[in-house]
Amino acid sequence: IWNDIIATRLKALKTNINYQGFMNCATSKLDWRDFWRYFKESFDSILLDAPCSGEGTMRKDEVRWSMSIIEELAELQKKMILSAIEALKVWGTLIYSTCTMTPEEDECILDYVKTMLNDQIEIVPWKLEWLISTPGISEWQWQVLHSECANSQKIWPHKNNTEWFFIAKIVKKSSTNIFKTKIYYEKKNEEIILKGKELKILYSQIKKRFKIDSFIFSDYLLVKKWQYIEIRTKQSKAFSSYPMIQNIGIPFWEILDNTFTLSFYSAQVFGKHASLNILNLIDEKQAELYRTGKDIILKNEQLENCSVWQVIITYDGIILGTSLLQKNNVLKNQVPRETIKI
Repeated sequence: IWNDIIATRLKALKTNINYQGFMNCATSKLDWRDFWRYFKESFDSILLDAPCSGEGTMRKDEVRWSMSIIEELAELQKKMILSAIEALKVWGTLIYSTCTMTPEEDECILDYVKTMLNDQIEIVPWKLEWLISTPGISEWQWQVLHSECANSQKIWPHKNNTEWFFIAKIVKKSSTNIFKTKIYYEKKNEEIILKGKELKILYSQIKKRFKIDSFIFSDYLLVKKWQYIEIRTKQSKAFSSYPMIQNIGIPFWEILDNTFTLSFYSAQVFGKHASLNILNLIDEKQAELYRTGKDIILKNEQLENCSVWQVIITYDGIILGTSLLQKNNVLKNQVPRETIKI
């Protein structure tokens, strides 16, 4: 699960998941402080990239800095890291990271959770081989921090030509009960897993249009949501009932006015299995027009293997996506607008 409370970032994240064809990913829009309520001891590993004062980005961005901001963020980080630990399975691993150099948001957070949970967690040593880093500090403002805080790593911008990073690896050694109550609201299921006759009809449409055999999809679930169909791994089925899940898998099929189109993203994944209605772009100019979302005037010879209005687009042996054929040899671009911005 990829979780973010900010809608614009979540939308960009979903675009990247689609573009990479990750069918085992779900996105959620939960406040990390409440994450434990729905996923208590559910994950083998968690990456908590905590909101921070951002001092480590000052080489490229203007940073709004004050001690009151740091203190406010530190209180938020404490709640978030405790929630993450509660959501972690026993012997699971939590990576806590920030892009700030402020100890109040880094080692002091580790000291806080280590003092609270003691032997239930361990901050374990680790090191990056390809970046210059140093151990976390063991004392700050005359306060001696827990010795395990030094197992974290600071990645220095001036030594690596990067931003600043603070990273700690935490292993959960026993079950925790940090919070006394658990509230779980089960989501009303508004999706239908395609089975039987409906699934056979879909498979026959795919085979008729692109000659892709149905066994290619045997390891996946096809799920109908309104007029859309998503494709996802069978293992991801467990997440469908959880609240605040935005999407699971990637778009597969769209049904509109008794017609259907294969998703641009699914064509990138499964297009290699197609042997019909494949259109090859003939030069870099056409490929650039396609990449930037523009329509293309085709040559007659490009249409020899195309008998229907939706086609899979390739260039130089690489599957790019889908497009629609229109009159006068015009190729109507189907590159998603959010993908053009990447």
